[in-house]
Amino acid sequence: MDARSARSATMVAAPRKIDFWDDRDLRQLAAATEQDRERLRDAVRSGPVEDRVMAAVALARLHNEAAPDLLAIVMADRECHLHLVRNIAHVVPDSTRRRVRFEHEALITPWLLDLLDSEDDEVRHLAACMSGRLRVAATGPRLLRLAQSELREVWVGGERSCAPPFALVFAAQAWPGGEVSDEVRGWIDSQVVPPPGEHSGDHRPTEAVAELAAWGEPGSYEWALRWCGEELLAGRTQHTVDALLTRGRESIPLLENGVRQSLRDPAAGAALQALAVLDPDRAEQHARAGWRRFPVSAMHVLGERYRGTADPEVADLMARIADETVWPEDVLAKNLVKIGGPRAHEAAARAVDRVVARDSDGRGVQHLRSLVRTSASPQELAEQVARLGLAPSDVANEVAAELARAPEPTSAYSLLVAVLHRMRCLVEVAPESGSEPPAYDDLVVEFAEATGGAVRVADVELIEEEDGVLLTFAKDGYHRTWNVELDGDWFDLHVVHEVAGALRPEREDDEREFVLIDWCDPLYAFVDPDKLAQYCETHGIDYHRAL
Repeated sequence: MDARSARSATMVAAPRKIDFWDDRDLRQLAAATEQDRERLRDAVRSGPVEDRVMAAVALARLHNEAAPDLLAIVMADRECHLHLVRNIAHVVPDSTRRRVRFEHEALITPWLLDLLDSEDDEVRHLAACMSGRLRVAATGPRLLRLAQSELREVWVGGERSCAPPFALVFAAQAWPGGEVSDEVRGWIDSQVVPPPGEHSGDHRPTEAVAELAAWGEPGSYEWALRWCGEELLAGRTQHTVDALLTRGRESIPLLENGVRQSLRDPAAGAALQALAVLDPDRAEQHARAGWRRFPVSAMHVLGERYRGTADPEVADLMARIADETVWPEDVLAKNLVKIGGPRAHEAAARAVDRVVARDSDGRGVQHLRSLVRTSASPQELAEQVARLGLAPSDVANEVAAELARAPEPTSAYSLLVAVLHRMRCLVEVAPESGSEPPAYDDLVVEFAEATGGAVRVADVELIEEEDGVLLTFAKDGYHRTWNVELDGDWFDLHVVHEVAGALRPEREDDEREFVLIDWCDPLYAFVDPDKLAQYCETHGIDYHRAL
């Protein structure tokens, strides 16, 4: 069983482990067999609350014919309310951006309205949050009343609390009409405007204004749209640029004004890139005229505008931008590769050489080096990966098709990583773990899971001692032990490398092992090292076999 098959079995056996934020889980869920779907239906009817809820959500996401009845079962069970309201948005793909009716809306709407009257503060808050996120218009009046109630409660000593009521934001998401607009505008007028460019200490309901600007009805959005343009001039881009872009061509004059007059160059650059989506011709004019203010954004705009044209004049202009600004070589190289042609390729190679000379082990170096080493298309790279036996051809081709549609150019390294990620045979190690002591035991389990059952470990323990920790686990009937000195929450990467090297398959005919393919943020691939070597040496990718 490979890592993908093992993951599918885990999701069906324990639906609470489904990660709806992970595209790989969603793909495997979509490929579920009828037997798998029947097991999910059974899980809704009995079992732990978390499994019941996530199985119902999964079936709704699969458009299963039994989903309405099964959702109704968990909605009627008060024990399921908290977990279900946390996850109800997963029923709807891409629920945070669009304003469209969604499947099961007629079922979910009255349930959310009931929860908005819940005596449980957490349930009530989450119901308000999800009503806004799903943009359920029928909840708008109730959310507005909640917001008004919160507004009355935050008056302290004759002054309003610094934090806007969350319900005001949720109301703007769900019901961006006149009544909400008036309430938001009143709150805006009561707050102190922070200095230009500052976000910290800004307690105005910026997100609510942005929702009105992007989605508001005629008569309620116009002031909010102008407000976003004014914020952009002051150098504040949080929520405002996205709102202007979502509103569409009506925002072009405001974005163009931001490019010309914003008090902060990064804000002007953000406005330029948004303008490029709505009016590429005007954006190109501003990129050529004002690149000294926003060199990185100018490169992005020109690279996308001249993608695939092999235009030597644009390649020379971008090389000039890099020469006269501070270290944007990585951006330069990626956008020159987009343009293509001999002049652009030569300039991209020089830019990458400068990056490598400055920091040969830096983040992104593997991608950049292989980007200029070969000009193969994603499909050609996928064929190489499949021919070498590093991945099945259907997986490699699927990933290649996705990368071919991506805005950034594909390198041999980025395709390899994407394919191995899809196969669940990668382990990424964050050197600064975020926990003390670092969770070496969890890391061992993650390494083993990436082998898809080819390596099995048992009795994994992390024992704290006076001078460090003792990591121990059993493999092939033998116990392996490491005494690890602690350095705060940082992993000892030498120990990690040794552990990876110790996790080899039990079967003698299985040649796979963990190979380090990036060392800035260590990335290990469970592959046949000889097959990987052929690919890496062809494309200038460094790799290191584990000890």
